[in-house]
Amino acid sequence: MSNPVLSGDSEFWLLVKQCEALGYFAVSGATVHSMQGRLVDLQGAATTSGGGDMTKAVYDTDADNVVDKAAALSTPGAAKQFWKNGNTWAQVDVSDLTGAGSGFTPSAHATTHKSGGTDAIKLDELAATTDVPTLNASPTAHGLLPKLSNVAAQFLNGTGVFSAPSAATATVTGYLPTPPNDATQIIRGDATWGALPAFTVTTASFTCPAFFASVAGVLIASAPWLAVGDTVFIALAGKFIVSAKASNTSITIWNDGSSGNASSGTIAAGAGVRMVAEDIGEAPVYPYQDHFLVGLDASSTNNTGKRHHHGS
Repeated sequence: MSNPVLSGDSEFWLLVKQCEALGYFAVSGATVHSMQGRLVDLQGAATTSGGGDMTKAVYDTDADNVVDKAAALSTPGAAKQFWKNGNTWAQVDVSDLTGAGSGFTPSAHATTHKSGGTDAIKLDELAATTDVPTLNASPTAHGLLPKLSNVAAQFLNGTGVFSAPSAATATVTGYLPTPPNDATQIIRGDATWGALPAFTVTTASFTCPAFFASVAGVLIASAPWLAVGDTVFIALAGKFIVSAKASNTSITIWNDGSSGNASSGTIAAGAGVRMVAEDIGEAPVYPYQDHFLVGLDASSTNNTGKRHHHGS
């Protein structure tokens, strides 16, 4: 068909014919005139700039006839990325989410909280503990210190329990019994306190009495523990009985004639004086010999180094 209205507008006419061929509408005089009027309106509007115009200088800066943002979207981002408000491709970040459900499971990150990690947690900055003993140390595993017993006399034993230490006995290792506050006592081998071994020394020489005789004025270092009737060993002399005590430093001794006793001679100063076993419950720590005796032959000694006397 021909239309005098469109004779000077061949491009528009071709567009109309294409639309008719595609079945969009049937070309009639009214339709053509309506479309032609709309085209005139559009042409007139193109001569002025409106508030919502998309100018090429702004939206197609590289002049490739594709809107810049559309061009960016035509290049897909990496997997699991989205077109972010900053006009870039980006992966979803947890901080971008709001209203995440309680079922949200974070990725494993325990190593970041360990020593040397990027988010190490300090033990002394955790919340206060409770009375739950689940993580307490045991004989088979490391753990936390059990709750203290608040008893100063107790300690944490090897089983993880606070208890009082055992007292020492003659057969069991333990702590010492309470001291008696007595400077003259010592701890004994049976874990009991006892008097110091009764020991002193002569401070001057004296003459050894004959068998069944006595000598007075034997001078000794202070011996307040010594009493009349006590039996003592005097080094290099023998076994004697204290028959009198003038003071703590002067005694009278009686020679009871015990085997091994000397019956004469001079005992030098510095000789040890010790109570015998039946008086203090202990054996003497040294043998005694009357080497000051002269004229005895070798047959007068036994294998203990003690001399036997054949009478006086």
